[in-house]
Amino acid sequence: MENRLKDFHHSFHLNLLEECNEDKRKSILDRLNLERQTEKMSLMEENRNDNFISYLLFLQRDYTKAEETNTKVIDRDDKNIVALANRVRFTNKTDIYKANMYLDELEDMAKKHPDYERMRTVAKAELAFCFARMSPKCYLRALEIYKSVIEKYPLEYLWKFGEGLTLKRYITQFSKSTDPNRDIIGDIVRCYEVLRNVAENAEKPLNAKAWVQLGELKCAIDSEKGPFNADMTKRLEEKINFIPPKECYDRALKLCPDDDAFVLERSGIYHSQVMKDCEKAQQLLKRAIQIRPTVMSHLHLALTIKQQAREWELKFQSGFKSNPYFNLSRDNPSIESLIGHLEQAIKISKGSNTSTLKEMAFTHLQLEDYDRAEVTFRQIVQTPDEDTPAFIKVNACEQLAFLCLRKSKNKEISNGKRNDLERECFFYIRHAIETAIRMNMERTFNKEDFKKRHAFREITKDLEKSDNANTLDKVAQLFYLLGDDERALAIRGRIPGDV
Repeated sequence: MENRLKDFHHSFHLNLLEECNEDKRKSILDRLNLERQTEKMSLMEENRNDNFISYLLFLQRDYTKAEETNTKVIDRDDKNIVALANRVRFTNKTDIYKANMYLDELEDMAKKHPDYERMRTVAKAELAFCFARMSPKCYLRALEIYKSVIEKYPLEYLWKFGEGLTLKRYITQFSKSTDPNRDIIGDIVRCYEVLRNVAENAEKPLNAKAWVQLGELKCAIDSEKGPFNADMTKRLEEKINFIPPKECYDRALKLCPDDDAFVLERSGIYHSQVMKDCEKAQQLLKRAIQIRPTVMSHLHLALTIKQQAREWELKFQSGFKSNPYFNLSRDNPSIESLIGHLEQAIKISKGSNTSTLKEMAFTHLQLEDYDRAEVTFRQIVQTPDEDTPAFIKVNACEQLAFLCLRKSKNKEISNGKRNDLERECFFYIRHAIETAIRMNMERTFNKEDFKKRHAFREITKDLEKSDNANTLDKVAQLFYLLGDDERALAIRGRIPGDV
């Protein structure tokens, strides 16, 4: 049966998902269900969402609901190959004979149906959608599939939007840590061209969503953060006639002013981060949450509230600290709401969204709740590399080093405990460097740049004051690791008896 099923695209081709933990699968399932309940979808969108949902339910061993969802797809569209092939796999678990009958029917349809090639391409495109939703390490596989199906059907705007959205995610989040040899300039040009084509030619709400993505991409480029820099921006402006972000968001909101959660959510983020219009941002984000509460909407509403919290601190707290890590007081009226939205974002993601975890950890630092900050940073460090942007994992390692160093300054602890904390501090700052190298952060943070990072500079500055030979030796090793042999030798020169 498995050999016969190889000729048909189906959800079990997503075998990588079986390696994801239960929380990750549940998080994807919850998101798909929420979208299904709150979005207006085309037949193609309904089918691909429900097929993915039924497969996830099957992996969760909820076989009854999996089969019920699968049946709904077939009742709605009895030519959907993914649903028909999934039915074979589902049924084979309890009735081999019936499963073989279903497979016979599928093979017969493949031989006789005049539109079979189109149906097969639709099934293939469904897999691209699923791969893009599974994990960042699957982005390139999704892009490969999208490219092949769009070549056959260049006017299928849903697939074009899928390619553009996946490309944008890859470029802005994981390009520097996935494939250092990939042509990022070419990817950006392709992404912008595809999304603009969708924005100018597709129907609502797809065109509005494409306008939002165009605005987001230009804002990311303008920020000159992550994979972007001034030289790249100059080269891109020679190749792309960019539309100003504000115009993109205005067009999106004009098309979908009050009924599309995605457009409202992303427009709210723009008004918060770029326009610094907290009132407008909260209005848009709260409306988005009413329609469909997501990790993104709760996270960015929390960030918007934090902007207001900082303004309150400046106005009412004479002891306000300029260091962004330690600047919130417990009596700030925005704290409860801020923490509440971060907790909702973490709950929705089942703790798998490291951007939200990072923001929660830093909020705990700002409130000087060091124990909770440490727990959250440790959670980030333990996440797989492929699911975490390099800069977030490196930052978490740096902060853990800071926290260990801080605890080691406690005069009431024993010398043994102090040595243990110092050892752990060295481990995490070294791990930050090694993680940056391993995850190819040198595309944006070379070794010379790393020495200028706040955490490395402050930690090594503090530890260099020591007269302990072991401590100085470890500091020297950090500089050796970053290729600064001269500084390392100078530090080792302070060690008695060291040659």
